[in-house]
Amino acid sequence: MIVSVLALVGTGTLGPILTPGANEIIAEFNIDFTHIAVLTGYQLLAIACVGPVVVVLARVWGRRPVFVISAWIVIIGIIVAASAQSYNALLAGRIVQGMGGACFEGIVTPFIGDMYFVHQRGTRIAAYTMALWTGSMFGLIPTGVITYNLNWRFCFIIAGIFFAVFATALTLFVPETAYIRAALYELDVNGDEGIDTLNAKHAIVESDEGGVEEIKGERTTTNTQYGPRKTWIQRMSLYSGRFSPESPIKLILRPWALTFCHLPIFWNMIFTGMGQVFSVGISYLIPQVYGVPPYNLNPEQLGYIGAGPVVGVICGAIFSALTFDRFATWAARKNGGIYEVFPLN
Repeated sequence: MIVSVLALVGTGTLGPILTPGANEIIAEFNIDFTHIAVLTGYQLLAIACVGPVVVVLARVWGRRPVFVISAWIVIIGIIVAASAQSYNALLAGRIVQGMGGACFEGIVTPFIGDMYFVHQRGTRIAAYTMALWTGSMFGLIPTGVITYNLNWRFCFIIAGIFFAVFATALTLFVPETAYIRAALYELDVNGDEGIDTLNAKHAIVESDEGGVEEIKGERTTTNTQYGPRKTWIQRMSLYSGRFSPESPIKLILRPWALTFCHLPIFWNMIFTGMGQVFSVGISYLIPQVYGVPPYNLNPEQLGYIGAGPVVGVICGAIFSALTFDRFATWAARKNGGIYEVFPLN
């Protein structure tokens, strides 16, 4: 829940947060609608540029440090934007927000994968997706009311308060979820074997290899004995060791080959990316079309236009939550109890 709220505010709501107050910002800084679009365009560009980096950092050093540091970077960006006295300062704040918000676009899905089996992830991913997409349109409603009754700066101030509360909760209560386990227990790819069979095979491997098992050159395990539970301070540490021995540079370059060599991945990238772009792009067409004659809608009225898409997102999320997990279970049962994973190597 904490991560979903941060995703809702950090990427969803902050994206089109300036839409209802676009005309007021134009008047204050003596700019045009192109400059307003650039404020969000550069934020999205920062997300796109930093995204691959934070994914690799989370893969190598864990999810928690990336989440915590990114959350507080977003807060810095919000403070800069709220206090901006010039267009360039506001633009700098938006770029910083994008740099911090990249992790809430890129590593929430593997974060969910750390904690849930394949057939349990559909509902959680649907909730996260709803938070991400609802924020981009639902956020227009409160920001419109705030802009109309106060001013556009208070949109950042109030969003910053909410974000700071949940960033503090993230810092204090969300432990590291990445975990080094024997490849034998990677049930996403070994789910066709029962846990008893896996345990027996693991014991045989340890016996044959003197208690050390090499796992595809990436992970090792020396025994099955676990130490005492870590203290709260240890669990909340920003550093829990490395979770992958691979080179970060290699990990950054690898997805580009996968993206262009595997059509399903390329399609998913285009589909998801264009959906985000059009969602934010449409939000900036709203004040240009309905904030001028003959409509002359005020910021509050402009914000209410976002209510329609929110209903669509909620309906889609409910459908996904009710069907995807059941479909995964049904597909595995039809395939003899094996859930097929698309090979990426």
